[in-house]
Amino acid sequence: MKQPFVGLMAACLCLSLSGQEPEFGVIASLAAYDGDLAPKKPELLLHTLRPAYGIWGKWHLSPRWAVRLSAQAITLAGSDALSQRPRGLHFQTGVAEYSLSGEYRLSAFALGKGEAEWIPYLHFGAGRIRFMPRARADGRWIDLQPLGTEGQGIKGYPLPYPTSASVYPYGAGLQLLLDGRWGFALEYTARFTQTDYLDDVSTGRVPYAKLMQYKGAEIARLSRPGFDPASDDPLVPYVRGGAGRDWYYSAGLALSYRVSNHIRIGARPPRKRVRCPK
Repeated sequence: MKQPFVGLMAACLCLSLSGQEPEFGVIASLAAYDGDLAPKKPELLLHTLRPAYGIWGKWHLSPRWAVRLSAQAITLAGSDALSQRPRGLHFQTGVAEYSLSGEYRLSAFALGKGEAEWIPYLHFGAGRIRFMPRARADGRWIDLQPLGTEGQGIKGYPLPYPTSASVYPYGAGLQLLLDGRWGFALEYTARFTQTDYLDDVSTGRVPYAKLMQYKGAEIARLSRPGFDPASDDPLVPYVRGGAGRDWYYSAGLALSYRVSNHIRIGARPPRKRVRCPK
């Protein structure tokens, strides 16, 4: 994870030295995952919320447009227990996200005669994520990707899936500029990922007996916790999940500081200094 972070900081430094107007900030959010182990009822999504936090640097190219580099640490989780599915699967993963986004600022507006301004904006971009789904067994969390819970690594089955993928974030926010430099923002972001394995569950078909033979009893149980020897045939291939890429979302509060204040779209122009005649 160090290499992408170093690259992000190097890019931030280059943009700062290029003469654009920099703005830096931190963000704290709550994140939710949408995939094979997500609850189907919206009200149950509240039980899957996990923390997310990050840093970002933004450079204003014009009164309307800005470019933003960000790094975030996000936790995602899901469980069949919330939806009472018979599979009995669950997961949790940490996600390291690095992204480059464009930001388009809409017209600012002011409330009252104060200096505070409200600026709604849209943002969209692309990035990379690193993740490792885990499940709890025998009182400990176990990394799932190396286990091959859908037969990965067995002859005739796919290789283990990669634990990094592209991601496409987009969303909207509302920034409150207090004096043109300090600001707060409420921001919502959706991410479309290029992986179906944030939760270790996809469309792989593997018989329970084959996992027992090649992987062992513990991995077979992690792959199919709901297996019932009295009613399930261990020789029949079992599909754990459905097709489709995973998504995740976040909503949070950001604190920012703008180094300079020459480019503005604000509801009022910057104050001009009045010099006394000599």
